[in-house]
Amino acid sequence: MVDHSTGVRKGTIKDQARDTLRDHGTSPLFLDFERLLLDYARDDGNGAGGPGLVEALKRHLSAEARTQLTLSIAAANVTDRFNQALGTELEA
Repeated sequence: MVDHSTGVRKGTIKDQARDTLRDHGTSPLFLDFERLLLDYARDDGNGAGGPGLVEALKRHLSAEARTQLTLSIAAANVTDRFNQALGTELEA
């Protein structure tokens, strides 16, 4: 899985926010739905979250919304991989 933390490593996201995102499953700062979205984004489409993850999304999001969410995640993955491959320096 691609590490989507370039902004974090560049210092654009504070350490506390990074730690909160890392621990989103137990952080009281996130609603259950937000945890679900973060789990889905972190799953990276590899199915590690199991079929229950997609079924849970189906209870909350329409087919169109799931498609948009998945496309957004895929676009972020492609952009990250592209930038990593080229050694692109991102502006802070």
